[in-house]
Amino acid sequence: MRILRFDSLLRQLSWLLLAIVMQSVWLVPAAFAQKPQPAKSYQLSQVEFMGLRRLTQEQALAISGLQSGDPFSEAAVDEAAKKLMDSGMFARLGYAVKSTGNQVHLTFQVEEAARSLPVAFDNFIWFTDEELFTAIRRDVDFFNGTVPESGSVADAVANSLQRLLDERKIPGRIEHLPEEDLSHRLTYLYSVRGVAMPVCALHFPGASGISEEELAKAAKQLTERDYSKTSTSVFASITLFPLYRHVGRLRAKFNEPLAKLETDGSPSCKEGVALTIPVEEGVVYSWEKAEWTGNEALSAAELDEALGMKAGEVADGLKFDKGLKAVAKALGHKGYIAARINSAPSFDDKNQRVIFKVDIKDGPQFHMGELLLKGFSEGDAKRSASDGL
Repeated sequence: MRILRFDSLLRQLSWLLLAIVMQSVWLVPAAFAQKPQPAKSYQLSQVEFMGLRRLTQEQALAISGLQSGDPFSEAAVDEAAKKLMDSGMFARLGYAVKSTGNQVHLTFQVEEAARSLPVAFDNFIWFTDEELFTAIRRDVDFFNGTVPESGSVADAVANSLQRLLDERKIPGRIEHLPEEDLSHRLTYLYSVRGVAMPVCALHFPGASGISEEELAKAAKQLTERDYSKTSTSVFASITLFPLYRHVGRLRAKFNEPLAKLETDGSPSCKEGVALTIPVEEGVVYSWEKAEWTGNEALSAAELDEALGMKAGEVADGLKFDKGLKAVAKALGHKGYIAARINSAPSFDDKNQRVIFKVDIKDGPQFHMGELLLKGFSEGDAKRSASDGL
């Protein structure tokens, strides 16, 4: 039997503790003995966009605010993604990164917004469209004449135009909003407010079948208001074009109005706007016939009689409109008070004649029901009923 001495046991424990301490020292990370190494820095080597249809790579990159050679960080990429989405140019966006060494290739997968609206300038009488585009591209270098329906781009364009006014010391403010044009196409309209632009002269180059004097008289309302390209185009379509339809010039058209700011050199129009509305009058058409389709309640002969147009006469558009109302009234007398009438012209330019194709949907035939008269005495009501009311 082995007997251990106490002092021997203490010596063994001491050596064991020393061995444990020494082993711990060797296993401790080098951080206890050395300074920490800096984190590895990454750099953007390339930024690429997949899915672009209207924008170029350069334009999308300009919106993001990123450049090759920039330091790479997740926060910077998230901020760029936010700028891209806030612009309104994109409907969806995602990104992926690929690194080689400290170089990072960043790829954005995007889906552009479904629709961008064309920009229209309403009353910037001091500038050409080219000058306006140049001013906008100082701040919005990817501007291509359109803006998305939502997002920050429309406001950025407005800010650029406001800066242009301020630089030229023009005391106006920029307003902008989506608006339908004459073709019912939605555009983004930019206007200047707070500056007087009285129309003091009217010109109608191209007018001959109807004199400039007659057109100017019909357009007198334009000289009683400030200039607006949009309002002028609408006015020409609604008020002036019927003058040409009345004389058979059914394809007359007014081109885009032009406005010129007059100066002291034009005493009759000092500090006002000389407004020019070019017109293409077209030829005078003669009436050939109406071609009726869909009609059941009335025969073609009955419809021709109600329409009142005669072959060989000037195709008076206003007379034709009145005739269609007479057709609707004739159908109403038969009980077809909900009839629908659609017409479309077919032009023979060689012979200067026109045929109108008129489609009629008679709809249901209504019959007289109970007649209730309110506000009459009983005797008056009976007399009205006996008179056939």
